[in-house]
Amino acid sequence: MRAFAFISMALFAASAAADDPFELTTREGRFSAAFPADPVKTTNEVTLKSGSKTAIVRYAAVHKKAEYGIAFNDYPKGTLAAKAQDVLKGVRDGNIGDGSLDEEKTGVFGARKLPMRSFTYTRDKLHYRNLIVLDDHRLYQAMIAAESEDRLTDETAEAFYKAFKIAGDPPPIVKKDKDGNFVSRAGRYSVAFPDTPKAQTSEVPLMGTDKKITVHNQVVEVGKTAALIVAFNDYPVGVLSPDAQDTLQGVRDGNMAPNGKLLEESKGTFGPKKLPMREITFTKGNIHFRSRIILDGTRLYQVMIVAEDAKTLTNDAAKKYLDSFKILPVDD
Repeated sequence: MRAFAFISMALFAASAAADDPFELTTREGRFSAAFPADPVKTTNEVTLKSGSKTAIVRYAAVHKKAEYGIAFNDYPKGTLAAKAQDVLKGVRDGNIGDGSLDEEKTGVFGARKLPMRSFTYTRDKLHYRNLIVLDDHRLYQAMIAAESEDRLTDETAEAFYKAFKIAGDPPPIVKKDKDGNFVSRAGRYSVAFPDTPKAQTSEVPLMGTDKKITVHNQVVEVGKTAALIVAFNDYPVGVLSPDAQDTLQGVRDGNMAPNGKLLEESKGTFGPKKLPMREITFTKGNIHFRSRIILDGTRLYQVMIVAEDAKTLTNDAAKKYLDSFKILPVDD
């Protein structure tokens, strides 16, 4: 079984003309942004309530009596609350301190629908706007601080927040639930992998369009002859067929192309939300495939087994793995 390669992002900082925003893309931080002035990078180590330490990396720029900053840090294993919004609420409370909360909303961020909280507050005669996002065990904060409250929502502020993007490659799965299943916050799923998975990301053309989609895989190789793979991707708005089973059939055909042979197929639903699902087995040459394909809105999940021996697709370990897969609520 071939090894699964990792795709890395290029690291660059784009220079800009005097009147243009200062663009930044960082491999370390896995984000891109556009500041109204040249940002300065600082790193500060802080102690968490648990006693563990984390390094906060921050890029900040001052422009017309306002500060624009983007910070990120990684939490150690076992220090996060079970629910992402509880984590974000704790970050919010730590930021506000003895200040006063003005406005707040919770939701999701970006195509991967990462848990998010945005809020404004006042402290020590300064006005703050903060967007906080949790990507697995990594926290992002995009912040503005200003003397004038109007600066939090002016054209420069809106351009700053619009430009902030988190890279599509989710971090490795590092968390297990109470049952010992691996949990992906980025993918919003849990599954019983027999070992810690490795992340792989690929960009593939979307058939019939000029668009591309990013497919996020978590892979566990089983010996030298099999692999377990959970993949997900988000489709752009407006490209899916109104009939979910048509979409799943297209995924099936794409997986088997160009010379796969379909052996078995069943249609049905998945989970308490009764999401549309197809289960297929097929061969390509001497390799055997079994896959559950599930469509949750515009997000596609594929739970796969790839093996040289056909019996690997149907043994007790295969059943345990396939049946363990769960799609989690957005808040988890």
